[in-house]
Amino acid sequence: MHLFRGWKSAAAAPSAGADAASVGADAAAAAGAEAQTAEVEVTVLTLAGEPLVVVNLPSSSTVLDLKQAIATRCGHLVEVQQLTYKESALNDSKQTLTECGLEGNVALTLLVKGIDVDLHIERLRAKGRMTEAEDVKLLCAMAENIFLKEPSLLQLEPPLVISGNLVGCADQLHHIFDTFGDPAASQHLFLGNYVNRGHRAVETLTLLLLYKQKYPERIHLLRGKFETISLSRIYGFYDECKKKELSVRIWKEFVRVFNSMPICALVQERILCVPSGLSPFLQSLDDLRKIHRPTDIPDHGLLCDLLFAYYDDHVRGWEDGDKSIEMCFGLDVVEEFLTKSGLEKMCCSPRVLEEGKEARLGDRLLQVFTASNYCGEFDNRGAVLLLDEHLEHKFVTHDLPWQERGR
Repeated sequence: MHLFRGWKSAAAAPSAGADAASVGADAAAAAGAEAQTAEVEVTVLTLAGEPLVVVNLPSSSTVLDLKQAIATRCGHLVEVQQLTYKESALNDSKQTLTECGLEGNVALTLLVKGIDVDLHIERLRAKGRMTEAEDVKLLCAMAENIFLKEPSLLQLEPPLVISGNLVGCADQLHHIFDTFGDPAASQHLFLGNYVNRGHRAVETLTLLLLYKQKYPERIHLLRGKFETISLSRIYGFYDECKKKELSVRIWKEFVRVFNSMPICALVQERILCVPSGLSPFLQSLDDLRKIHRPTDIPDHGLLCDLLFAYYDDHVRGWEDGDKSIEMCFGLDVVEEFLTKSGLEKMCCSPRVLEEGKEARLGDRLLQVFTASNYCGEFDNRGAVLLLDEHLEHKFVTHDLPWQERGR
């Protein structure tokens, strides 16, 4: 009994060494908690040494958190920020401020990276290409930022040059700008499908994004079915990015751009422009305005139909299309929707057209396909649609080679 009681008593009474260890552990935990809650006051300076903004963050925040705070306060995208501290660049965005040696009140210098938009446009208009992967990455980040500031349903005013599928035909894009003026001279609306099929999709898309950067109010880019992660992976754009030494990483940056693009455009509240077709889920124009971006394209529903559905002469109402993801619709669907929505016309670019253009329903349904001699297998003409300030329309056709020889 005495032995047992003695053992119990010894177990209940901690030793002096245990007391010291416990106190040390508590102190370490308290110090860690204090470090977690400590704040760092960061003064961000321009290259000229002038204060730009002051940001207060917990010391456990990462460099990426700091860049995002600067982006929120100043508008400079995370991707274009280069921060330096004591003449050393903060390159690891996952490091905490403490790990970078930032404590208390510190001053950092911000360099805003950019690209020479005019130089790259000049190169591409001379039928060269953007070869600097870092510049392409920055261009994608800037384009994504512009697109996400635009509504899903653009509100446009005429006059307009409207182009349909280009599918990597950079030479035919140059023809459009040479004939009707580039965005400095004319307002352009493109209905999507810039990539795949043709082998100069990178040049086609980057030129359009550069013009979007320079003239954001003069060039408007909708998203087509090829501007999706799945179809751009299957039908050539992914392989083209790798072939041109832009890497899979840059292809993923392009996909981010695709996911941010506007979907439709409304011209003077009277003409609805969509990439491909209507949808049984589309009840009013407000449904288009409510489309959230950035987003991938689902296998069914409103967004899917806008990019994949198409008009068919032989259909009334709605039917399944040629592919599982597609729906097709008749003129009765078009007429009903236009009447219900108070619209005069609808413009789209769903499929190859022999003459590059087609007008139905007393010119209320206008279809345009811009790439002539599609894939080198179709003997089709290409077309653009011109809308004047009174919304009078005119098709202009061309018959250009699918690809320029040697390119």
